[in-house]
Amino acid sequence: MYKWSLFAWFVVASVVGLVVMGVQLVDQYEKKKQEEAVAADPNVVTITASNFQFDKPEYRVKAGQSYKFRLVNAQGNHGVEVVGTDLKLGGTQTMAEFKFDAPGTYDLICNIPCGTGHVNMKAKLIVE
Repeated sequence: MYKWSLFAWFVVASVVGLVVMGVQLVDQYEKKKQEEAVAADPNVVTITASNFQFDKPEYRVKAGQSYKFRLVNAQGNHGVEVVGTDLKLGGTQTMAEFKFDAPGTYDLICNIPCGTGHVNMKAKLIVE
């Protein structure tokens, strides 16, 4: 009797474990699918920040067109500010929509002190 109850508990625990793993896999799949859809959208500008650098030295957008700017923190805790505009991302605000009306070149900086290389964390946003 004891062996059977031990076996039954093992089976129940295994089933629960498999269900939990299945739910997590589905959740990860859905999240990845959503991220791929955002990345494929030409009106989404993804800025990836890591230790003291952005993933690109410059980003390009067209004047008069609305874009969604998305911040991804690959390493560390960073924020993004487009100097001279109200466009700021960081903390819980990782996506914002913004439209540049006129062409120009803007400085893109990290607006959250992230360490010794923080002052060198810059890029350009070119509005054509």
